[in-house]
Amino acid sequence: MVSKQTANKRKRTSNTLAQNKRRRITRLAYTNASEAHRAHGPASETFWAARRILKDNGSRYLVEWEGIDPGTGRPYKPTWEPHDFATPALEAE
Repeated sequence: MVSKQTANKRKRTSNTLAQNKRRRITRLAYTNASEAHRAHGPASETFWAARRILKDNGSRYLVEWEGIDPGTGRPYKPTWEPHDFATPALEAE
């Protein structure tokens, strides 16, 4: 039996956009205008446009992203990503 108090609780909704709302770029060859970042590891062919790596904490990179978030009108916030997700071109910069 569910108590009356438990039945009336609402789930919280997030007021922020999900990180996966970034613009997708699918390509294997890169232009010198932008670097890319793997979305889901070495076997993936889906890439996100990345400007550069800001920091390295040993197991992850702090990545600065290209583009503007259409929901906020501001640049995407940098995020920490595993080393395996970065392409060699992005790591070389």
